[in-house]
Amino acid sequence: MYGSFYRAASLKEAVFLLAEKTVSTKILSGGTDLMVRMKKGEICPDRLLSITRIPELAAVRRENGKIVFGSALTFSAIQSSILMNEEAPFMIEAASQVGSPQIRAVGTIGGNVVNAAPHADTVPVLVALDGKAKVVSTRGEKLIPVSELVLGPHRTALLADEILTEFSFEVLQPGTGTAFLKLGRRSVMVRARISAACAVCLDDKDIVTDVRIAAGAVTPKCERFRPAEEILLGRRMTEKGIKEASGEVSREMVNRGGVRWSTEYKAPVVSVLVERALRIASSRAHKEFMR
Repeated sequence: MYGSFYRAASLKEAVFLLAEKTVSTKILSGGTDLMVRMKKGEICPDRLLSITRIPELAAVRRENGKIVFGSALTFSAIQSSILMNEEAPFMIEAASQVGSPQIRAVGTIGGNVVNAAPHADTVPVLVALDGKAKVVSTRGEKLIPVSELVLGPHRTALLADEILTEFSFEVLQPGTGTAFLKLGRRSVMVRARISAACAVCLDDKDIVTDVRIAAGAVTPKCERFRPAEEILLGRRMTEKGIKEASGEVSREMVNRGGVRWSTEYKAPVVSVLVERALRIASSRAHKEFMR
């Protein structure tokens, strides 16, 4: 399956090893997806490079109005993060629905993004947050919006010598409610057939001051549905508005991906799922405002 295994003790060492051009290297960060692909023979690197013992890649912190967290943060660690619960509770909802407890104990958010599977649970949340990914190589570092990092099914903008080290997002406005919902073939340990991540901020007159809508597994790449957001933004949140915005998500899904064999099912269902997520996020925004 692979020639050798190495566990990097620091980010500097990992970057140096990954830059070696005579050895094909794959980053191991949890490995819950990577090992499956290696067993299938889809990937056969000369070396596996583990980054799970690099402390800064598994930390969460608040920094200059942003929440910053390492790419090697496990889903279990996200679930127990007080800071994440305060600032992006729908990320915890997404992390808690990834696979089984065993998978969540070792699987990482960085691996979830780099694997770039359409059903990745955390990607719609990161996109709704306008999350940015920090990428490091021997040439330096750069920030890439997550919506631009994931190019499509199992394709990212990462180069072979680059390491995804952390994510960041601007803290949401006070009083914002969030929600993540996903739909699969069964109720537990399920890959999302469709997922929805929404954030809504309301003022004291129920006027929408901020709204973000993202959906997973419905378009070639995960991006916010801004036309649907514009239907709600600056207006009073009503059932009629929620239904109009949800319907726009369905239409935009078809515009982006075209009509496929699954469109007959997904077009009405994504509308219903986004509608429910918007309703839950709005309800939570009300509660936040009343605090």
